[in-house]
Order: sequence, then structure tokens, then C-alpha cells
Amino acid sequence: MMRRGTPEADLQRAVVQALRIALPRTVIIHHCAN
Repeated sequence: MMRRGTPEADLQRAVVQALRIALPRTVIIHHCAN
């Protein structure tokens, strides 16, 4: 597997992972706030 060959794929994977972690948290926070 080439990890350094595809920086944009690495970035996309990081963005998707961040969204997966951040999205449910914000939803939970909004639900708790209301």
C-alpha cells in the first residue's frame, strides 16, 4: 500500500473520519441543549 503516493486520498480519509466523529457529537450536543 502506498501511503505517501496519494496525499489527496489521505486528506479525504482524514476529513471523512473527522466528520464521522464530529457530526454525531454536534447532534448530541444540540439535542442535549434543547
